[in-house]
Amino acid sequence: MGLFSKEAPCDGCRIPFEKKALHGFDPAWRRHRKSDDPRRRLCTPCLSAALSEYLAAFPFRAAVVEPAREKNAYVFGPLDKSRPRLWNWGSDEFREQVRALMPDPGAVCALCGGAASYTWCGTEAFIENDEGVFLAERGTFAEEPRCGKCVASAVDASFRELGMALAEVSPPADADGLLISQDV
Repeated sequence: MGLFSKEAPCDGCRIPFEKKALHGFDPAWRRHRKSDDPRRRLCTPCLSAALSEYLAAFPFRAAVVEPAREKNAYVFGPLDKSRPRLWNWGSDEFREQVRALMPDPGAVCALCGGAASYTWCGTEAFIENDEGVFLAERGTFAEEPRCGKCVASAVDASFRELGMALAEVSPPADADGLLISQDV
């Protein structure tokens, strides 16, 4: 596996894969967050394992939108206004709509009954057009409270179903926010 090889080892399991089959996993996406966990190239099982650790340990709340095939990244955007301006939320109203998607304190996971810190949303939760990204009308998309373990399982199933490597995957960290598919 030389410099111009089409293969590279997964940084998790060290098994060689075609380079285009490895996901980019970056806990400090674009270096706007502090993390001791460096950017890595991971196969789908190793990516799911790494992301699961972050999802289970996340101490805040988040809306999580099912990964979409049309996008090349799955990244977390913090709602906190003091964060670097990597995310343009458009308006305070939109930010509050996203915050309203998050589970209430004390919510229980719809699948296992554990404490829910996430709301799992279907891919149709947000509408994107030339004017920006908008929240679809509530009730027109699937949404349910979930715990980190159940969200991790759903994300893993989605990644396997998509069958494609993502350029960037960034786990939730540091604040309430939104985990969503984007193009980077």
